[in-house]
Amino acid sequence: MKRLFAAAALTAMLIAGAARAADAPKPDPDALIRANSYVLSYKDGKLSGPGADKLREATADAQFVLLGEDHYDHEIPIFAGALYRMLHAERGFRYFAVEQDRVAMEEALKPG
Repeated sequence: MKRLFAAAALTAMLIAGAARAADAPKPDPDALIRANSYVLSYKDGKLSGPGADKLREATADAQFVLLGEDHYDHEIPIFAGALYRMLHAERGFRYFAVEQDRVAMEEALKPG
């Protein structure tokens, strides 16, 4: 009897869960992008704006920050260098590891 009750309860929960999942609204990709996009400015080797503030907030307790990017894009190493300088100055980050080509590495590591 206990097994029958447990099986009936499990079946009811699965049916209820499936019904709720079917009624869930489909996510709107454009709305998700708008809700999670922040303006980021770069000037004189520094990041600023709401995007920079969001990066500061997101890295407050971080030990590592990973950057996924396209290769051979001139702006990625510039951004990575500015991000590292910000994290070094404000969070005490001391190491910067990059999987990149020699030209991009020189760009990311040069001052300002």
